[in-house]
Amino acid sequence: DNHDRLRMYYEDCRGPGLDAASLKSAGSEDGGLTWTVESGVRMGDGDRSFISPRAVFLEDGRCRLYYAERGKGIRSALSGDGGLTFRQEPGLRIGSERSDNAPMAFAPEVLSIKGGGFSMYYAQYTTSSDACIMSALSEDGLKWQKDCETTIAPGGAWDTVKASEMCVMPLG
Repeated sequence: DNHDRLRMYYEDCRGPGLDAASLKSAGSEDGGLTWTVESGVRMGDGDRSFISPRAVFLEDGRCRLYYAERGKGIRSALSGDGGLTFRQEPGLRIGSERSDNAPMAFAPEVLSIKGGGFSMYYAQYTTSSDACIMSALSEDGLKWQKDCETTIAPGGAWDTVKASEMCVMPLG
């Protein structure tokens, strides 16, 4: 059963959070009960910091990995071998700029839109310690049109300064 075989992408950092980080993977053959770290680095060069990986399968069978490069923004890479090797695509999907010079966009969550295209929700720092959730739309998964309005802003009892690291799931 293909649902028993899973791959998990994760951030691997050898020091404090701002040190260089790479993206690695682990595999499971039993539906996620046990995991084995797979050899190699999926994305990383030892100097830059790649974080927050999210994978999307494309209609042509390839896999696109969205991830953030600390200080730059959200990037993407393509895999044609089921997600073991990736080739970084040129440019940024979402840059880390905003009108208030926010330092970073990160934690992308990308969804396929029924009928074509993609929507992305991502976290964006508004100051060095405050973050909110933003959104963007794309026809091809590469060029994104950011929504100027904040999707979810912090402000509740449990999220007074930061709303981020979201996970979107269908309800039915």
